[in-house]
Amino acid sequence: MSKNVYEMLKTVPYNNVSLLADIVTEEMQEQKFKIYDIAIMSEYLSYLIDVIGGNNPQYTLKDLRERELTKDKQEAFNKIIIKSINKYHEKY
Repeated sequence: MSKNVYEMLKTVPYNNVSLLADIVTEEMQEQKFKIYDIAIMSEYLSYLIDVIGGNNPQYTLKDLRERELTKDKQEAFNKIIIKSINKYHEKY
């Protein structure tokens, strides 16, 4: 996991992660990602939030890899998450 994404996610209050998830989804739709990729991103974001929150993640990175979360997709997702966090902070 990119330390940058991890550190940036910590700046979003846990009770506002659903707002961030909405922004991530909007960003992915704007970039014309396929619905399957949006679903994987949702699982990946859930994983990251659980790890940061100290919870046991519903999915592991191994599970996500089996669902086709390639290293390239993970890097693309990290960029979208960072961009979305910046948008979140602009709005809230």
